[in-house]
Amino acid sequence: MKKILFIAFSITTALLSNSCTSSEKKPVSNFLKFETKIIENKIGECDGKRACAQVSFEYPVFEDKNTKVNVSVNNYITKKLCNSYNTETVEGSVEKFMSEFKEFIKEFPDATSNEWVMKSKYIILENSQKHLSLSLEQEGYTGGAHGYRNILYSNFDPKTGDYLFLDNIISDKIELNKIAKEIFFEKYKLNKDESLSSQGYSFENDIFAINNNFSITTEGISFHYGQYEIASYAQGMFDVFIPKEKIKSILK
Repeated sequence: MKKILFIAFSITTALLSNSCTSSEKKPVSNFLKFETKIIENKIGECDGKRACAQVSFEYPVFEDKNTKVNVSVNNYITKKLCNSYNTETVEGSVEKFMSEFKEFIKEFPDATSNEWVMKSKYIILENSQKHLSLSLEQEGYTGGAHGYRNILYSNFDPKTGDYLFLDNIISDKIELNKIAKEIFFEKYKLNKDESLSSQGYSFENDIFAINNNFSITTEGISFHYGQYEIASYAQGMFDVFIPKEKIKSILK
């Protein structure tokens, strides 16, 4: 049975059991116990006639019997969600965002069709005995030519709560880079005989390289490149997925 608790304040908070998380991507399993917390707030109707603002945060709160894991992962999640406004709580970031919008309305009371947005959603990619892999999907807009979108991966040891770096998982990063390059060139139909820069990409020294924004699951490892990271805004974001079969020999 699904249980939902709604608390009505200026900010609405909903707690859902981990059996009914609303993420589009379902966890591979549910090794660690958690609840999903949703914080939302809105000013205006966002109908295109007058300026408005809307905020939405959705993230897991781990409540496993292993308190060390809970503290480590929950603190990391809170820190990332509060990074933009340098607050100690998610609620504090929401309040700062709304406060800035109210100041904007005072200065420009006749503003129309200006929709401020701040959305952050954590998706659990895997929650197993071997990996806890999370994806933070963010988008926002506070005026200007265009807004922003971002995806940030994070990985933890589910038994200790330790943050996992690529060196904790892979024994040979040079070989991993070779495999990733081959997949990247094939996926985006690049010519190996031409430079990356001549094909619209901007890697350091014009050499393909994996980054540190990765997720690890039982299916394989994924790398994500954000807007402006290796190409223009118009080209969007890029992903490289390497199936586990291709990296078995270099997995720790």
